[in-house]
Amino acid sequence: MSTSKTTTKLGLPLPQPGDKPDWYDLGALCQLLENLFGAVNGFATLDKDGNAVQMPAGAVPNTRKILGNPLSGDITLAQFIAAGLCPAPEIGNWTLTIHGSNIAGSPVFTVAYANYCKLGKYVYIEAGITLSSKGGMTGWLQIGGLPFASAYENRLGIHRVSGISGISGPIVPVILGNTITPISESSVGSAWDVTADKITDTFSFALSGMYRAV
Repeated sequence: MSTSKTTTKLGLPLPQPGDKPDWYDLGALCQLLENLFGAVNGFATLDKDGNAVQMPAGAVPNTRKILGNPLSGDITLAQFIAAGLCPAPEIGNWTLTIHGSNIAGSPVFTVAYANYCKLGKYVYIEAGITLSSKGGMTGWLQIGGLPFASAYENRLGIHRVSGISGISGPIVPVILGNTITPISESSVGSAWDVTADKITDTFSFALSGMYRAV
């Protein structure tokens, strides 16, 4: 190819109709790309005019923008939140309650912790509780006081449980609305068999998990 023809922004001859690339052109292009992408002092990018250039290591092009604002360095979480690209996390405690589904009763218990973290529609909760009296509860064991109602049925994880008998399968806390109902995934008998008569006055558990809020 003749080098007198119009050249590309990479500095190579621009092929014209009927031209066939030769090994010199292909070799020059490969060498140029290797120089741009393989350099130890940076990587290839485009300047504001569209020309291929090298950026120093750690540099950020000043033509990049987020929501119209120039990007001149690393973006922090606070800046993402301020720009509306990420919801602000909400962290707090929730007031846990425990009752029976038939007769709520007046159980006496101690809450070791009941925390939550909400990011957008998604809520992570954790809680630990120990009873000192069932207080006349009857029916299914239920936990209330969730910081946000669940949009769908969600399952949590239970990490510790004691003071319970007559349950043959794993216990799974299920959230529906504002209530957590522990169920047994036993292959024998009713699944909804974690009832007040199967726990002692010293029943204790710890649970955690994530769900989608309304």
